[in-house]
Amino acid sequence: MSNSKIPNLQLISVLVLVMTCSGSLALADDPTLIVYNGNINTVDDSNTVFQAMALKDDLIMALGTNEDILALAGPDTVRMDMQGRMVLPGFVDPHWHLGKHMDEDFPELRGHRVPPADTLEETTQNIEEVIRETAAKAEPGEWLLIFPTGNLAREVILFETLTGEDLDRFAPNNPVYLNEVGSGPRSQSLLSGRGRALMEKEMPGFARLTDRDVKGIGTDLSASVIHDVILKGREEEYSRSLRKFLLSRTPKSGITTAGTILTRMQINAFAILDRKGELPVRFGWLSGYTAFF
Repeated sequence: MSNSKIPNLQLISVLVLVMTCSGSLALADDPTLIVYNGNINTVDDSNTVFQAMALKDDLIMALGTNEDILALAGPDTVRMDMQGRMVLPGFVDPHWHLGKHMDEDFPELRGHRVPPADTLEETTQNIEEVIRETAAKAEPGEWLLIFPTGNLAREVILFETLTGEDLDRFAPNNPVYLNEVGSGPRSQSLLSGRGRALMEKEMPGFARLTDRDVKGIGTDLSASVIHDVILKGREEEYSRSLRKFLLSRTPKSGITTAGTILTRMQINAFAILDRKGELPVRFGWLSGYTAFF
Protein backbone atom coordinates (compact mmCIF):
# COMPACT_ATOMS: atom_id res chain seq x y z
CA MET A 1 0.00 0.00 0.00
CA SER A 2 1.41 3.38 -0.92
CA ASN A 3 0.31 6.96 -0.65
CA SER A 4 2.26 9.83 -2.15
CA LYS A 5 -0.32 12.52 -1.37
CA ILE A 6 0.48 14.98 1.38
CA PRO A 7 -2.35 15.86 3.80
CA ASN A 8 -3.31 19.46 4.28
CA LEU A 9 -0.95 19.90 7.21
CA GLN A 10 2.23 21.90 7.36
CA LEU A 11 3.38 20.10 10.48
CA ILE A 12 3.22 16.53 11.68
CA SER A 13 2.83 16.05 15.41
CA VAL A 14 5.06 13.43 16.98
CA LEU A 15 5.85 12.11 20.43
CA VAL A 16 9.04 13.06 22.18
CA LEU A 17 10.48 9.53 22.24
CA VAL A 18 13.01 9.28 19.39
CA MET A 19 15.29 6.45 18.31
CA THR A 20 18.08 7.57 15.99
CA CYS A 21 19.53 5.08 13.58
CA SER A 22 22.23 4.54 11.02
CA GLY A 23 23.25 1.72 8.73
CA SER A 24 20.97 -1.29 8.23
CA LEU A 25 18.04 -1.69 10.59
CA ALA A 26 15.69 -4.43 11.71
CA LEU A 27 12.46 -3.85 13.64
CA ALA A 28 10.28 -6.35 15.42
CA ASP A 29 7.10 -4.91 13.88
CA ASP A 30 6.43 -3.31 10.54
CA PRO A 31 5.96 0.46 10.73
CA THR A 32 2.43 1.76 10.40
CA LEU A 33 3.70 4.87 8.60
CA ILE A 34 6.93 5.95 6.94
CA VAL A 35 7.55 9.63 6.28
CA TYR A 36 10.37 10.17 3.82
CA ASN A 37 12.01 12.72 1.55
CA GLY A 38 11.59 15.39 4.23
CA ASN A 39 13.53 17.65 6.56
CA ILE A 40 12.69 16.04 9.88
CA ASN A 41 13.82 18.26 12.75
CA THR A 42 14.30 16.46 16.05
CA VAL A 43 14.84 19.76 17.92
CA ASP A 44 17.50 18.04 20.02
CA ASP A 45 20.56 19.85 21.40
CA SER A 46 22.29 19.59 18.02
CA ASN A 47 19.11 20.31 16.01
CA THR A 48 19.65 17.06 14.09
CA VAL A 49 17.78 16.71 10.80
CA PHE A 50 16.85 13.39 9.15
CA GLN A 51 15.40 12.49 5.78
CA ALA A 52 12.93 9.85 6.93
CA MET A 53 11.04 8.52 9.94
CA ALA A 54 9.26 5.26 10.72
CA LEU A 55 6.31 5.18 13.12
CA LYS A 56 4.27 2.42 14.74
CA ASP A 57 0.95 4.06 15.54
CA ASP A 58 1.96 6.99 17.81
CA LEU A 59 5.51 5.79 18.52
CA ILE A 60 8.56 6.86 16.54
CA MET A 61 10.48 3.65 15.77
CA ALA A 62 13.45 4.99 13.81
CA LEU A 63 14.94 8.00 12.06
CA GLY A 64 17.48 7.93 9.27
CA THR A 65 18.07 8.19 5.54
CA ASN A 66 15.40 7.55 2.95
CA GLU A 67 17.11 4.32 1.94
CA ASP A 68 17.40 2.94 5.48
CA ILE A 69 13.89 3.81 6.60
CA LEU A 70 12.06 2.77 3.42
CA ALA A 71 13.75 -0.62 3.72
CA LEU A 72 11.77 -1.15 6.94
CA ALA A 73 8.39 -0.95 5.20
CA GLY A 74 6.06 -3.92 5.42
CA PRO A 75 3.22 -4.83 3.09
CA ASP A 76 0.72 -2.60 4.93
CA THR A 77 2.99 0.34 5.72
CA VAL A 78 1.72 3.70 4.46
CA ARG A 79 4.45 5.76 2.76
CA MET A 80 4.19 9.55 2.84
CA ASP A 81 6.44 11.54 0.51
CA MET A 82 7.02 14.95 2.13
CA GLN A 83 8.58 16.36 -1.05
CA GLY A 84 11.18 18.29 0.94
CA ARG A 85 8.77 19.76 3.47
CA MET A 86 9.79 20.30 7.09
CA VAL A 87 8.48 18.03 9.84
CA LEU A 88 8.49 19.32 13.43
CA PRO A 89 7.44 17.95 16.83
CA GLY A 90 4.06 19.13 18.05
CA PHE A 91 4.00 22.59 19.60
CA VAL A 92 2.97 23.40 23.17
CA ASP A 93 0.98 26.60 23.69
CA PRO A 94 0.50 27.28 27.42
CA HIS A 95 -1.99 30.10 26.85
CA TRP A 96 -4.62 29.41 24.26
CA HIS A 97 -8.39 29.88 24.44
CA LEU A 98 -9.48 26.36 23.57
CA GLY A 99 -12.91 26.19 25.13
CA LYS A 100 -14.73 27.83 22.23
CA HIS A 101 -17.40 26.44 19.96
CA MET A 102 -18.50 26.82 16.37
CA ASP A 103 -20.73 29.90 16.16
CA GLU A 104 -23.20 28.24 13.82
CA ASP A 105 -23.95 25.55 16.43
CA PHE A 106 -25.14 28.07 19.05
CA PRO A 107 -26.52 31.15 17.26
CA GLU A 108 -28.38 32.16 20.43
CA LEU A 109 -25.04 32.93 22.08
CA ARG A 110 -24.08 35.60 19.58
CA GLY A 111 -26.16 38.15 21.46
CA HIS A 112 -27.09 41.59 20.23
CA ARG A 113 -24.53 44.29 19.49
CA VAL A 114 -25.12 47.95 20.23
CA PRO A 115 -22.96 50.17 17.99
CA PRO A 116 -20.98 53.04 19.54
CA ALA A 117 -22.55 56.49 19.77
CA ASP A 118 -21.24 60.04 20.09
CA THR A 119 -22.62 60.94 23.53
CA LEU A 120 -23.25 59.20 26.84
CA GLU A 121 -26.96 60.02 26.58
CA GLU A 122 -27.24 58.55 23.10
CA THR A 123 -25.28 55.46 24.14
CA THR A 124 -27.64 54.89 27.08
CA GLN A 125 -30.68 55.37 24.89
CA ASN A 126 -29.41 52.95 22.25
CA ILE A 127 -28.77 50.25 24.87
CA GLU A 128 -32.29 50.67 26.24
CA GLU A 129 -33.82 50.45 22.77
CA VAL A 130 -31.94 47.27 21.89
CA ILE A 131 -32.93 45.61 25.18
CA ARG A 132 -36.60 46.53 24.78
CA GLU A 133 -36.69 45.41 21.12
CA THR A 134 -34.95 42.15 21.93
CA ALA A 135 -37.24 41.46 24.90
CA ALA A 136 -40.32 42.03 22.74
CA LYS A 137 -39.24 39.18 20.45
CA ALA A 138 -37.95 36.80 23.13
CA GLU A 139 -39.77 34.08 25.04
CA PRO A 140 -40.36 34.75 28.75
CA GLY A 141 -37.33 33.60 30.73
CA GLU A 142 -35.02 33.64 27.70
CA TRP A 143 -31.63 35.21 28.35
CA LEU A 144 -30.90 38.50 26.60
CA LEU A 145 -27.19 38.96 25.84
CA ILE A 146 -26.50 42.60 25.03
CA PHE A 147 -23.03 43.70 23.88
CA PRO A 148 -22.58 47.47 23.56
CA THR A 149 -19.29 48.70 22.11
CA GLY A 150 -17.13 51.78 22.58
CA ASN A 151 -15.65 53.70 25.50
CA LEU A 152 -18.94 55.41 26.30
CA ALA A 153 -20.62 52.03 26.72
CA ARG A 154 -17.93 51.24 29.28
CA GLU A 155 -18.74 54.45 31.15
CA VAL A 156 -22.47 53.67 31.16
CA ILE A 157 -21.76 50.63 33.34
CA LEU A 158 -18.69 51.88 35.17
CA PHE A 159 -20.35 55.08 36.40
CA GLU A 160 -23.80 53.48 36.89
CA THR A 161 -25.69 55.47 34.29
CA LEU A 162 -27.58 52.19 33.97
CA THR A 163 -28.19 49.79 36.87
CA GLY A 164 -29.56 46.29 37.26
CA GLU A 165 -32.92 47.79 38.19
CA ASP A 166 -32.99 49.61 34.85
CA LEU A 167 -32.40 46.35 33.00
CA ASP A 168 -35.32 44.76 34.88
CA ARG A 169 -37.50 47.67 33.84
CA PHE A 170 -36.51 47.37 30.17
CA ALA A 171 -37.09 43.58 30.12
CA PRO A 172 -39.30 42.56 33.07
CA ASN A 173 -39.78 38.98 31.84
CA ASN A 174 -36.20 38.14 30.88
CA PRO A 175 -32.78 37.84 32.51
CA VAL A 176 -30.40 40.37 30.96
CA TYR A 177 -26.62 40.30 30.75
CA LEU A 178 -25.02 43.55 29.58
CA ASN A 179 -21.34 43.22 28.70
CA GLU A 180 -19.40 46.09 27.17
CA VAL A 181 -16.93 44.67 24.68
CA GLY A 182 -13.76 45.97 23.13
CA SER A 183 -11.84 47.19 26.17
CA GLY A 184 -9.89 44.02 26.90
CA PRO A 185 -10.11 41.46 29.73
CA ARG A 186 -11.45 43.97 32.22
CA SER A 187 -14.56 44.78 30.21
CA GLN A 188 -17.49 46.07 32.23
CA SER A 189 -20.56 43.97 32.97
CA LEU A 190 -24.01 44.34 34.45
CA LEU A 191 -26.74 41.81 35.30
CA SER A 192 -30.43 42.45 35.72
CA GLY A 193 -32.05 41.32 38.97
CA ARG A 194 -33.56 38.29 37.25
CA GLY A 195 -30.19 37.44 35.74
CA ARG A 196 -28.44 37.78 39.08
CA ALA A 197 -31.00 35.49 40.72
CA LEU A 198 -30.28 32.75 38.16
CA MET A 199 -26.52 33.15 38.71
CA GLU A 200 -26.95 32.89 42.49
CA LYS A 201 -29.12 29.78 42.10
CA GLU A 202 -26.45 28.05 40.01
CA MET A 203 -23.47 29.44 41.92
CA PRO A 204 -24.52 30.39 45.48
CA GLY A 205 -21.19 32.08 46.15
CA PHE A 206 -22.10 34.69 43.56
CA ALA A 207 -24.47 36.25 46.11
CA ARG A 208 -21.55 37.74 48.01
CA LEU A 209 -20.62 39.92 45.00
CA THR A 210 -22.22 43.33 44.63
CA ASP A 211 -22.89 44.97 41.26
CA ARG A 212 -19.73 47.00 41.82
CA ASP A 213 -17.76 43.79 42.36
CA VAL A 214 -19.15 42.37 39.13
CA LYS A 215 -18.42 45.37 36.92
CA GLY A 216 -14.79 44.76 36.07
CA ILE A 217 -14.93 41.00 35.49
CA GLY A 218 -16.84 41.19 32.23
CA THR A 219 -14.83 38.68 30.25
CA ASP A 220 -14.67 36.14 33.07
CA LEU A 221 -18.32 36.58 33.96
CA SER A 222 -19.55 36.23 30.39
CA ALA A 223 -17.95 32.79 30.14
CA SER A 224 -19.76 31.64 33.30
CA VAL A 225 -23.10 33.15 32.30
CA ILE A 226 -22.99 31.60 28.85
CA HIS A 227 -21.57 28.18 29.68
CA ASP A 228 -22.49 27.33 33.25
CA VAL A 229 -25.96 28.88 33.27
CA ILE A 230 -27.37 29.28 29.75
CA LEU A 231 -25.89 26.03 28.39
CA LYS A 232 -26.26 23.98 31.56
CA GLY A 233 -27.08 20.36 30.72
CA ARG A 234 -25.95 20.63 27.09
CA GLU A 235 -22.44 19.26 27.57
CA GLU A 236 -22.82 16.50 24.95
CA GLU A 237 -23.97 18.99 22.35
CA TYR A 238 -21.24 21.43 23.31
CA SER A 239 -18.55 18.73 23.20
CA ARG A 240 -19.38 17.99 19.56
CA SER A 241 -19.13 21.67 18.65
CA LEU A 242 -15.93 22.02 20.69
CA ARG A 243 -14.32 19.13 18.82
CA LYS A 244 -15.14 20.74 15.48
CA PHE A 245 -13.60 23.99 16.72
CA LEU A 246 -10.41 22.26 17.84
CA LEU A 247 -10.06 20.35 14.57
CA SER A 248 -10.49 23.59 12.64
CA ARG A 249 -7.66 25.28 14.58
CA THR A 250 -5.07 22.88 15.96
CA PRO A 251 -3.81 20.82 12.97
CA LYS A 252 -2.97 23.77 10.76
CA SER A 253 -1.03 25.46 13.58
CA GLY A 254 0.80 22.30 14.69
CA ILE A 255 -0.35 22.59 18.32
CA THR A 256 -0.73 19.27 20.10
CA THR A 257 -0.62 20.39 23.73
CA ALA A 258 -2.16 23.54 25.17
CA GLY A 259 -3.07 25.24 28.42
CA THR A 260 -6.36 27.04 28.81
CA ILE A 261 -8.89 28.44 31.29
CA LEU A 262 -12.23 26.66 31.29
CA THR A 263 -15.64 26.90 32.90
CA ARG A 264 -17.17 23.91 34.67
CA MET A 265 -19.33 23.06 31.67
CA GLN A 266 -16.37 23.24 29.30
CA ILE A 267 -14.34 20.93 31.55
CA ASN A 268 -17.19 18.42 31.38
CA ALA A 269 -17.26 18.72 27.59
CA PHE A 270 -13.53 18.04 27.37
CA ALA A 271 -13.98 15.04 29.69
CA ILE A 272 -16.68 13.64 27.39
CA LEU A 273 -14.35 13.86 24.40
CA ASP A 274 -11.52 12.32 26.42
CA ARG A 275 -13.67 9.33 27.45
CA LYS A 276 -14.67 8.76 23.82
CA GLY A 277 -11.07 9.00 22.62
CA GLU A 278 -12.04 12.00 20.47
CA LEU A 279 -9.99 14.73 22.14
CA PRO A 280 -7.73 16.07 19.37
CA VAL A 281 -5.27 17.89 21.64
CA ARG A 282 -3.66 17.34 25.03
CA PHE A 283 -4.38 20.13 27.47
CA GLY A 284 -3.87 21.43 30.96
CA TRP A 285 -6.73 23.44 32.39
CA LEU A 286 -7.41 26.00 35.10
CA SER A 287 -10.92 26.60 36.39
CA GLY A 288 -10.25 30.30 36.52
CA TYR A 289 -13.56 31.76 35.40
CA THR A 290 -15.58 30.25 38.22
CA ALA A 291 -12.95 30.00 40.95
CA PHE A 292 -14.54 32.89 42.85
CA PHE A 293 -18.00 31.31 42.67
